[in-house]
Amino acid sequence: PLAGSGSWARMPQGMSADEAERLRSLGALFDEPTSGSMLASGVGRHWPDARGVFADRAAELVAFVNDEDHLHISVRRTGGDLRETF
Repeated sequence: PLAGSGSWARMPQGMSADEAERLRSLGALFDEPTSGSMLASGVGRHWPDARGVFADRAAELVAFVNDEDHLHISVRRTGGDLRETF
């Protein structure tokens, strides 16, 4: 879960600041929406609860939960062998 999110009992405060910074440096973390159209559509409602990023250590496989989509899976690996990603 994102830092400050209390929606997952196993991590009641969400991810640590260090983990958030690591994911941000790898381009695998989304930020709170700020555009008027995004906010008007409700994307930022109850921020950051019920939102998270799950990634492998190298952030080659990343699952974004409740950003703009309910689930967005991103495979960021060079080459065409998806089986190696999993």
